[in-house]
Amino acid sequence: MYHADGRVIIQDHRRAKEWIVFGHPEDVANLLDQLVQRGLFDLDQDQFGTPCASCLTYHLAARHEDRERAIRVDTPPWMTASQLPRDLGPLRYTIAQLQIAVDSIVATYPPGVVHLPTPTPTPPSFQFGPSRVVGDLDVAVAPPLIVTELPGTPVLRPERGRFLVVPLRIGNRSSAFQQLAASSTFGEGLRDSRGRRYEAGVAISNRYAELHGLTSFAFYKLPPWSVVQGVLVFDVPADARGFRLTVQDADPPTSNPPMIVIELPEPQ
Repeated sequence: MYHADGRVIIQDHRRAKEWIVFGHPEDVANLLDQLVQRGLFDLDQDQFGTPCASCLTYHLAARHEDRERAIRVDTPPWMTASQLPRDLGPLRYTIAQLQIAVDSIVATYPPGVVHLPTPTPTPPSFQFGPSRVVGDLDVAVAPPLIVTELPGTPVLRPERGRFLVVPLRIGNRSSAFQQLAASSTFGEGLRDSRGRRYEAGVAISNRYAELHGLTSFAFYKLPPWSVVQGVLVFDVPADARGFRLTVQDADPPTSNPPMIVIELPEPQ
């Protein structure tokens, strides 16, 4: 049984065992979309296949908008989509995917509570400009991105008008760790052509980085001799233009230069 909050309950009645899987709400929404698109609500009967002693029985029940539908499907064990009754149509493939997912969980985890790991998204690619050196840091920027909200719980929305996502590639040119932080390395923040100043948002930088498999430079310890791609996110007005980012060395004031100002390309 799939719940809208992402929980999945798997019950093995023969052995009186149960798995409570904590997954992701978007997976449940995608499954419901599949059931709708593959014709669950258009079937002309409620039972498919022939019951047998070794059969697996699937009870599929779903509610979508103002429609509800429940069907029963009896299948041989370890079936494939091609073994399911043909009158199920494209729905056969969804049922086969469900069995694969159930078999994987049952084989991998003991009965009880299961927390599925969050999949790591594939990081986007950026076109970085030339590098600038500040102290022990080597810094390059790519054209910023405009975002109107960041999904999650809760959904994050800009207070000033839009989120400006600044992609950064930062290298550590020393044999020591370098501590990057919104309050120090980027403490001067971002300024626009009118001189207005904006601080990097820790929560929004962390959320964007998490969603896209990147590093948040709002707080990050950069290992020696390493190069990392990440982001800072700023909440800026819709009319702001001509952004300049100030970057300070992680260990001022002994560095030379202790600070640089980078003019950002126009947002994409």
